[in-house]
Order: sequence, then C-alpha cells, then structure tokens
Amino acid sequence: MFCPQCGTEYLEGVEKCADCGVELTHSPPQPKDLQENHDNDWPPDIDPEDCEVIPVLNNPALLGVLKSVLESEGIPYFLHGEHYGMYYTLNSARLIVPKKAVPRVRELVNEAAQESLP
Repeated sequence: MFCPQCGTEYLEGVEKCADCGVELTHSPPQPKDLQENHDNDWPPDIDPEDCEVIPVLNNPALLGVLKSVLESEGIPYFLHGEHYGMYYTLNSARLIVPKKAVPRVRELVNEAAQESLP
C-alpha cells in the first residue's frame, strides 16, 4: 500500500497515510508525481520522465554510504522515504536516478549494502 502524495509504503491493512491523511493505493506513485510533491528538493538534473526507481533498505548506515558514493561519482539522485521509519511502514526507501546510471547505481547499492553490514 502506498501514499499517492508522499510515496510512503505501508504494511497491508493500513488504509490512510499517517502524514498526508489520504487513502492509500496499491501501486506506488510515479517519479513525476513525486517530483510534483517535492519541487523544492527535486534535483534539476533528474528528468522524472527519464529515471528509474530503485528500492533500497532504509538503513541509516547504508544510506549514508550510498549517498556519499553517489555524490563522489557525480551521479544525480533523489532519495525518497529515508526519514520514514514508523512501525506501520515498510522499511524501504526509493532511490530515483537517471536511467543511464541504473547499472552503475545497482552495483553501488550492492557494494554499500556489503559495507554497511556489521
């Protein structure tokens, strides 16, 4: 279940978004919808029509490593959902990147996941 406004993913059985107060849907919002709701944060070098969403574990260590590596490689990204950690949400964030960067970003996600393990 997903909030159509903020994109937060909820566990099955939850009907309304705790933050937005709107009814949840079964499919996640598209990058264009997220961009419209995050105009102030959305990077200008990511075209919502030419990007892909990569789910990542919402783990502070993993996300810290991942953001640092993406920035060092000059890969533009928008990380959505990193601050949602309430008990009724699924523990995932969404990394939105240009389609041309997807193969490299998938490698980096795997490497960052290995580095963030204890």
